[in-house]
Amino acid sequence: MATAWTWPPNCSGQTGPNPCLINGGAPIRTRDVFDPSSWRGWNGTDFSLTFADPYPGPVLHPQTHVYAPVQYMPYIYAINIYGDLDLVAATLWDVYDNDLGPEGLYFSTTTDLVHWIKPVSLPRLRDQELRMVGSMRDLRQIAEIRHLPSALDNTAH
Repeated sequence: MATAWTWPPNCSGQTGPNPCLINGGAPIRTRDVFDPSSWRGWNGTDFSLTFADPYPGPVLHPQTHVYAPVQYMPYIYAINIYGDLDLVAATLWDVYDNDLGPEGLYFSTTTDLVHWIKPVSLPRLRDQELRMVGSMRDLRQIAEIRHLPSALDNTAH
């Protein structure tokens, strides 16, 4: 998943005198991660978008090298791939504008990296519970009490 801040710098959203070309995240594909010329980004229809290296000099027609953001991905924080299930899960963190709902941590899944289910929020630990956490054991106990899904592996030693 490629992500970016709004671009170009000092743009004014989707409208206004300097509209932004990009804001959000989109999947990219490649056969060889070490060969940037093989990277292909999502253009809104397929994975045919090529990327341009802006460092050697000006890029002609930069708009043709800007990927199409995928719904919900401006907030992507992490991705986990479950190959046996043909499922990808994303952790989303929305603390800026509450587009997903109340500020906090959300989860979404997909089978194709383009069509994501509507993110579901994870209940937040209250401030007093966070102050109680003195060890990983305390955090596990709080998570069990609150019935929170956990990334902690209870079988790890």
